[in-house]
Amino acid sequence: MLFALLMGALTALQHENWIWAGLWLALLLVKPNVTFIPVATMTLWLLRRGKWQPVVVMCILTIGLLVASTIATPGWYLALLKPDFGQGLTDVLDGPAQVVGSRINTTLSDWLKMFQIGNKASSLIYVSLSVIGAAILALVIWRSQSLTHVTVTSLLAGFALTPYTLQYDNPPLTLVLFWATALYSRSASAKAVGVALTLFIASVPFWERPISDGYWIVIGLIALTLWSWWTANKPRPCPVND
Repeated sequence: MLFALLMGALTALQHENWIWAGLWLALLLVKPNVTFIPVATMTLWLLRRGKWQPVVVMCILTIGLLVASTIATPGWYLALLKPDFGQGLTDVLDGPAQVVGSRINTTLSDWLKMFQIGNKASSLIYVSLSVIGAAILALVIWRSQSLTHVTVTSLLAGFALTPYTLQYDNPPLTLVLFWATALYSRSASAKAVGVALTLFIASVPFWERPISDGYWIVIGLIALTLWSWWTANKPRPCPVND
């Protein structure tokens, strides 16, 4: 569903159908742990270029959905104020305050735990990568002319930095895989490395053990995207006539 909504938003934006674009962007926020960074990045990119119509539609629909959900389920937001809110993201619960195990997610922090990296070092790595990711997104928002490029970059940043996600949330990354594959296929010299990285990404579900190993998919897609982008944009030598 997330992949379909993402494709709907991109198609509507490319055809400048602002109402449908705002609708799909609003619905994408149904799972903000995965889609907030991409939607926020796309929104800022649109505003940077003066395309405010889909942003207005998205905001109106999002507010409307919040009001409707509050009418249907009064007081749902009170759970956000409880001190133990979010405990289920890290612990397996068998009733209130009944912790029966630790939950493993497909996130950077849980991936680092597999290498016996402590909490302090893990936090330092996370903060450092967050700063780098924010800087890259700001640069892309300011300079990129391609909506697809912006979306691909924001998807990678979102999945790399989200504090909570599971491997079955990965379908939106299909766009990243297709985009990067299309880039490296333009260069014959880049295909060998590109194919190797693609095969590595596809192999992860077959050998992973804890679900945190699924983070290798994100790492592989980042490597594939950087490689494909670099090989597609590096200067090519001009032919020399004898």
